[in-house]
Amino acid sequence: MALRLYQSPISLKLLQEKSYFQRLGEILHFSIEALLLKEDIFTINEETLAKLVAKALFLYPEPLLERERLKEEALKILKSAIQSEDWRALQNIFKDAEAFYQEIEGYFAEENKILRPDFLIFKKDILYLLEFKLRKEDFQKEQVRLYQKFLNSLYPQRRVKLCLLTFLPFKFILFEENLKESSKDADQKLLNTTQLPLFEKFN
Repeated sequence: MALRLYQSPISLKLLQEKSYFQRLGEILHFSIEALLLKEDIFTINEETLAKLVAKALFLYPEPLLERERLKEEALKILKSAIQSEDWRALQNIFKDAEAFYQEIEGYFAEENKILRPDFLIFKKDILYLLEFKLRKEDFQKEQVRLYQKFLNSLYPQRRVKLCLLTFLPFKFILFEENLKESSKDADQKLLNTTQLPLFEKFN
């Protein structure tokens, strides 16, 4: 007897929309990451943003549906982001940071897993773990707890602080150790902080 496969019909529009938002998230992730790796994240202009978005779009071969829409939306989000208080809070974490790294892979023997956190920022006694998500609801607490456990095992003398950066809307969220969002007072202290201590380089 021939094997028959049955599949429920899926809206082409739904597939296109899902693909669109996936790509938008990837473009924004690429662009924000590139901005954070710049020598000076405090001098960013629209020309820099346009170049980064163009470079991100170049990674997608033709034909790419809605290329122009992706470009316009990504630029709109980025232009708004770098003018926001949330961007200023993120900049303050980078002030005097001695080391920061993107997507470093590590093997966590205890869990038999290869982990790759989005972004690590090292200070004297603090290690910031920064995760990028398109929307807040995409945030997976269990995944981040695993990252936290791994980093705590590597740096038991350091405090691992968990941060979430969302793109829709653009928000920088600092979590407490129990993964509850920090209070508004704590957020304001972060905004006002300009002298955070240094940390040894990551080996």
